[in-house]
Amino acid sequence: MKKLVTSVDAEFGSRAEVMQSSGGIIPARIAAEEPVRTLLSGPAGGVIGAYQMAKLAGFDKIIGFDMGGTSTDVSLVDTRLGGPQLSTDSNVSGVPIGIPMLDIHTAGAGGSSLARFDSGGLLHVGPESAGSMPGPICFDRGDQPTVTDANLILGRLDPPAFSAVRFRLTASGPCA
Repeated sequence: MKKLVTSVDAEFGSRAEVMQSSGGIIPARIAAEEPVRTLLSGPAGGVIGAYQMAKLAGFDKIIGFDMGGTSTDVSLVDTRLGGPQLSTDSNVSGVPIGIPMLDIHTAGAGGSSLARFDSGGLLHVGPESAGSMPGPICFDRGDQPTVTDANLILGRLDPPAFSAVRFRLTASGPCA
């Protein structure tokens, strides 16, 4: 990993940096040596971005909502308290993590999480995911219903809002 980091540094003329779960950044060399620091770096980046936008818009308190393909993460931020709060008492998949992390909670499944009924008729969502390939049925990509398909059928997505992207939302197939 050190050779890759060195070549990235040389190519771009500066050091490569990686987002940490705490919302800060560290050199890629340290991230490679201590990857635990990056466990929730993606959601942390969303919280930091939401915090900055809230400050610019003049909001004191916000709820961050980050729905990805496999999970939905939420955070509460009070800009009057100095921004996102850190915790050193976090769990990831039931494993306690004792490093500083932004206070983020996984609240549910993401947009590509698969929905199915068991033999008793009980609905299950996730943890299996359609991913981006094939993806949700409403993107004309998949063949198994996802959270995104349910949101389209329930009227929570506006198909014309997707007209600028390379696919259109359709309520067809097995989830129509």
